[in-house]
Amino acid sequence: MVSAETALIRRDRRTLVARTREDLVRRIRQGEFRPGQQLPSEPDLARAYDVSRVTVREALKGLQQEHLVYVIHGRGTFVADTPITRPVTRLQSVTELMADLGYTMTTSVLGVHTSAEPSAASEALGVAAGTPLVHLERLRRVDGRPAIYSIDVFPAGLVEENLPGDTWQGSLFALIEGRTGIRITYSTATLRAVLLDSAVQERIGAAPHTPWLLMEQVNYTAENRPIVYSHDYHHGEMFSFDVVRRRV
Repeated sequence: MVSAETALIRRDRRTLVARTREDLVRRIRQGEFRPGQQLPSEPDLARAYDVSRVTVREALKGLQQEHLVYVIHGRGTFVADTPITRPVTRLQSVTELMADLGYTMTTSVLGVHTSAEPSAASEALGVAAGTPLVHLERLRRVDGRPAIYSIDVFPAGLVEENLPGDTWQGSLFALIEGRTGIRITYSTATLRAVLLDSAVQERIGAAPHTPWLLMEQVNYTAENRPIVYSHDYHHGEMFSFDVVRRRV
């Protein structure tokens, strides 16, 4: 019987090495091979793809150069913890981002409450002191690991606080747009490296001394109305951010 991998290779006109490498990348990205998992041996991969061991070896070398796998001599080839690369110039909700990248993500709602206390959020959103603001605290996990810890703050009039818990698990942008018709179109953001305090580390099950990338963001409508003030903490070993810089 011809395997799915072999059929894919035979239909494709790219070089055997490129086709084998790209299919292995696909399988890693889709979670068939998970971080820390050992890949099949070179002979097993050669049989599965109906190619030579030399072809497999070159394909694996390409994966090493891309830091997708690493080799432990005498043991084999293992899947690396691959950073999730995100263009810093593209505005997406976390839900949209992870769906686009094909990662399996689970969301835990850690808390939802309303406060009228003056804060950095009320100033960033341009609301009067005493305006009730909803504070939404969530944790996203990828492959069971804490990946993004987020706190979103927005005026209470947009979405009521006492919604069922699963309502908060999807995209906040989509929830607000669906209930009010208000569409978030752009944001201003500051990105910096931070360490979580010990209480938050324990709360989300994060290892101590782990670096996190904090994106502090104000999200606006096309009419320049600030709608959501966000703190998104991205696991520093799992995420990287790309930016294009041009000389004027």
